[in-house]
Amino acid sequence: MKKLLMIAVAVPLAAPALASDNEAKIGGRIFTSIEHERNGKGQSATDISDNNSRIWIMGSEKLDKDLKLIYGVNSFVAFDYNGWSTDDSYIGLRGDFGTVRAGWLSTPMHYLTGEQDAFNGNNHTQTMGRMTRFGGREIALNYESKTFDNGFNYRVQIAPGANKYKDRKRNSDWMAGLGLHYKHPTNGFNAHYALEYARNGSPDDTKDRQVHSMKVGYDKDNLYLAAGMMYARNVADKFHWEDETKTNTNTRDFQVTAGYTMGNITPKLGVAYGRSDTGKNYKQLAFNTEYKFSKRTTLSFNSGVVKESKDPKTGWAAGISLEHSLQ
Repeated sequence: MKKLLMIAVAVPLAAPALASDNEAKIGGRIFTSIEHERNGKGQSATDISDNNSRIWIMGSEKLDKDLKLIYGVNSFVAFDYNGWSTDDSYIGLRGDFGTVRAGWLSTPMHYLTGEQDAFNGNNHTQTMGRMTRFGGREIALNYESKTFDNGFNYRVQIAPGANKYKDRKRNSDWMAGLGLHYKHPTNGFNAHYALEYARNGSPDDTKDRQVHSMKVGYDKDNLYLAAGMMYARNVADKFHWEDETKTNTNTRDFQVTAGYTMGNITPKLGVAYGRSDTGKNYKQLAFNTEYKFSKRTTLSFNSGVVKESKDPKTGWAAGISLEHSLQ
């Protein structure tokens, strides 16, 4: 471990002696929502919440003809929670071989968040949040291939058990992830797949957890179409926030989304359905309309309804959000 640390520190110190080409950027976004939600029990709440506002510093330095050192420190700066390096933060190398990074990194499953959920909002009623409830960030080593001429690329991640489980009692229980992505260079067709496998990662720590997520779609000109499915094995039944966290089950989720851009306005409609081997299920409808003031500023009107088998009534939510990208 000490040798690895010395190498990571020595590379940026030695870089000026090899080359002087370097680039650093700072950017981010401010993203805030006002939302009202009512659940199936008749309880309601209105709040002002942050939708992952963030600031980032990223850069690179040319080390050789086809080799760059890359780095990034990315943090969420939401007003309703805080921290530093809470978004992807890393050091790594990029070249013709692809990109290798080490640090606090999104899992391949987390990379599919934007593919499976095309809606804005801060709750799972007006977004497809149930389709993205797995995946997150881990202290890990990532490899990402270059994007080939046919539009295909892949990524692999390994997260050591000693980092994932801080008590270090489960050092052998590593977590692995795989992501496959395809975007046709011209016709708008795209397909994505992610796998997450965690040894002894079930809710009761006795079985291996695995999650498979897949999405296919079309995104060109004014039309957006997407269909996704997810299968999770040996996971908690988390369709509802009150579900037990120590019960092993298998779940299946499905979603279909369609959108069409007319000038500065893009309405989107999505439906989702999920069920578990325990018999629980949900049915959901989400609607979102975006209005682009400019390339960097977007206003969104969001709404949704959901019926969960655990609730006697249908829940609903509605909100408005404003997003501005700094760069």
